[in-house]
Amino acid sequence: MSTANPTDTSAQVSAPTTRAESSRFREKLILLFLGFALTTGCGGLIGGYLQYVSWKNQWKTARIEISIAESTRVFENISSLLDRRIYRMNQFLWSFDERHTADVREARRQEYRAILFDWNDNLNRNLASIEIQFGEEARRRFEHDVGGDFIEIGRQIEAIYYSISNTHQSRQIDTEDLEQELRRLSIEVYHYNLYLLEMIQSKIDELS
Repeated sequence: MSTANPTDTSAQVSAPTTRAESSRFREKLILLFLGFALTTGCGGLIGGYLQYVSWKNQWKTARIEISIAESTRVFENISSLLDRRIYRMNQFLWSFDERHTADVREARRQEYRAILFDWNDNLNRNLASIEIQFGEEARRRFEHDVGGDFIEIGRQIEAIYYSISNTHQSRQIDTEDLEQELRRLSIEVYHYNLYLLEMIQSKIDELS
């Protein structure tokens, strides 16, 4: 009676085992490759998205900073123009005091006319700048509210000047009412400046 060959049995057992191990190894390689691909791909997408968000925030910040700088420039120009005009109007009005000569009155008038020329010469540019930086309501208030009061008071002051010049009056002229109007106008100008500054501050707050 012949016996089974041990070598043959070992070969039969080891062959399936080797194939199973090889299969598991390939699966591990595939999983490793897929994990690497997913990590690399997702990492790239996430990195790209974060880079886009960062660029977008920088672009928005830069735009706000430019807007703040331009709004501040427009404000300083308009505020200076308002202050100079109201100062020249006061100087012109005070020259009607009987202690001042006709030459002083004429000099004050010329100084007032100079600021008036500067106002009118840049009116459309200033109106456009105000509307772009501060909006339509700010432009309307400058043109019709504050500007309208400047025009009305200025006409009254010039009417007194021509009355004095034509009649050669030497008596004291009562200017109290107009001085009160100018004080009221000065307060109106202050509130308008504050109104513009508050809008600039709101832009600054966007950066924080």
